[in-house]
Amino acid sequence: MHPGRYSVRLTADGSVTERPLIVRMDPRVEISAADLERQTDLSMGCYRAYLRAQQAREAIDEAIARGGASVTPERREQWMALRGTGTPRDGDILYDSIYETDPEKETVVGLQQKLLFMLNVLQSVDARPTAQAAVAVRAITETVPRLEARWQALSPAAPPK
Repeated sequence: MHPGRYSVRLTADGSVTERPLIVRMDPRVEISAADLERQTDLSMGCYRAYLRAQQAREAIDEAIARGGASVTPERREQWMALRGTGTPRDGDILYDSIYETDPEKETVVGLQQKLLFMLNVLQSVDARPTAQAAVAVRAITETVPRLEARWQALSPAAPPK
């Protein structure tokens, strides 16, 4: 949350309470407003892309669960290849890394993992994001629509290939 004046609203049992909230920058932090804005923009890009990937993963999981015997083993295998295994988790940004994957071979879970990694990188420091971080965020966020298109081509409504 950027420094500024905000209103906080609590609604419980039909009762609404609103109070002002002033957010100040930690006085130990030296980051310009422009750099903070850049950090926020890149972080929000990761966050929004993650949510889109999550919707795709949930749709794939639902299709697998709903499909039952009516889904061919080949189609189920294609869905799982697109989905990836496991679930995304926060990694150790000091000892871990991410690497670029061909968008046609990327998995939804793999992309989510990369988005979490970059979000943690961006949020772990109070400094202007590096050019490399910006390039990485752009590359992985641009992969999301390609994954969504791959899912559309394989979705239950799509004709089998």
